[in-house]
Amino acid sequence: SSAKHEQVVRSQFAVFGCGHSDWANTFQAIPMLLDQSLGDVGGHRILPLYTSDSKINPEGDFAIWHSAIWPALGTACGVNIETAGGSTGPALKIPDVSVTKGARAAPVVMRFEGEQGWMRQQVLVNRELLKQGADASTRHVEIELEGGVSYKPGDHLAVQGENDPQLVAGLMAHMQFPNDTVVSKGGENHLLEELLLRTVDLVKPVTAQAALYLSTKAACPKQSSDLSAFTPQKIQETKVTVYELLHTYTSIKLNVAELLALLPPMKARDRK
Repeated sequence: SSAKHEQVVRSQFAVFGCGHSDWANTFQAIPMLLDQSLGDVGGHRILPLYTSDSKINPEGDFAIWHSAIWPALGTACGVNIETAGGSTGPALKIPDVSVTKGARAAPVVMRFEGEQGWMRQQVLVNRELLKQGADASTRHVEIELEGGVSYKPGDHLAVQGENDPQLVAGLMAHMQFPNDTVVSKGGENHLLEELLLRTVDLVKPVTAQAALYLSTKAACPKQSSDLSAFTPQKIQETKVTVYELLHTYTSIKLNVAELLALLPPMKARDRK
């Protein structure tokens, strides 16, 4: 609109914009417009515009913004903002989970399995496109569609993945949990192996809050100090996972509830 805003806005603001770069023509258009417009009418920007691409790592980008917004709000409002442990990020919520000996385990039923539109399909082709030794991985995947399912350009395909069973086995061995370990969670008993296989993501980068929590669980002072240095920026650069940190900093001691709390939830991958 070409209309001019006559009233000066004296509010303070910060904008975090999240979009998907596949929609290149409008990517970050609204956050950029909002950030500029609020400044044009007299608003005081307490942080520069932060943007995130949901195609890449929105949770990591938000963690960086989240760690910056609280100190900025404190400065803007003249308030000293502190939380236990010196962290301004969200507190880690530990679930009510415990090992149950001698109990019978029920199968893990994911929420999506009761929703319409989800079905099991067969992967026909799964091959690497990048040369051997490349830092990243880009794969060509072909999926057979059965049961009357069709797909045309522009459609989206959501894939609910599972962790590599070898990673699960390696984590359980490191934590010294037998393969038949049963845990009580949400009033139900499940095999820990199946929970680790299906409900959490072992290859997603650790959050800054989880890294800070791990630093408090390391018995070795040097390892605790090293873990506390994993800022959101460092995590973005290294893409380090909880699995890797546990295997690197071996003095960390966790119970099963803490382990499940630290691991990011498994989410569907949505692709065109």
